[in-house]
Amino acid sequence: MPYRRLKFVKENYYHVFNRGNYKSTIFFTSRDYQRFLEKLRIYKDEFRVEVIAYSLLPNHFHLQLYPKTDDGLVDLMKRLLSSHSHYLSVKRSLQGHLFQAPFKAKLIENEASFLQLFRYISLQPIKERIIATDFIRKGDSRDLKRNRKLIQDLREFSWGSYKEYLNPSKNDISSKEMVTALLKTKRGLTNFVESKVTLDDVLTIGSL
Repeated sequence: MPYRRLKFVKENYYHVFNRGNYKSTIFFTSRDYQRFLEKLRIYKDEFRVEVIAYSLLPNHFHLQLYPKTDDGLVDLMKRLLSSHSHYLSVKRSLQGHLFQAPFKAKLIENEASFLQLFRYISLQPIKERIIATDFIRKGDSRDLKRNRKLIQDLREFSWGSYKEYLNPSKNDISSKEMVTALLKTKRGLTNFVESKVTLDDVLTIGSL
């Protein structure tokens, strides 16, 4: 199913993402990332939207969201993107549109897609290294466990929700109940995200 703007309905899961206009940078400093997450924390409560997973990269972001009202997701994204655009326009004297579009979204229609999306968002920080031609292969899969540095970088990435799943705290942004119910244990979580990434997964990661 192609990505498209669609009518949002409460109590469904959505993949929401956006990137900088012409793929330009939208996070320049640690403070830029921190402020975006601070606003996400505020608006998710204000507009009653659960954040299942997130990943922020220099020129784009991915969110896995579960709105509890029909208008909540759109209202959250409008406020979040408007706030970040205004912040950077003042801080860095940027002109023109910061983002290439308001935002894009896809309805997640089943459990398998829900988990695939969770893994996709979790792996964003090391995506480019996964799809590199010299990435370690094992048969028709690429075994992340054989690259300890890659796993360390993934687990220590500051601007994604994966670290919250590994070391949960009361200050976390992500709502973990659905993922935890499906993957059961911390080992189940790390095995799913970090190992047995098939070639199909890699191609999907490279194309979205």
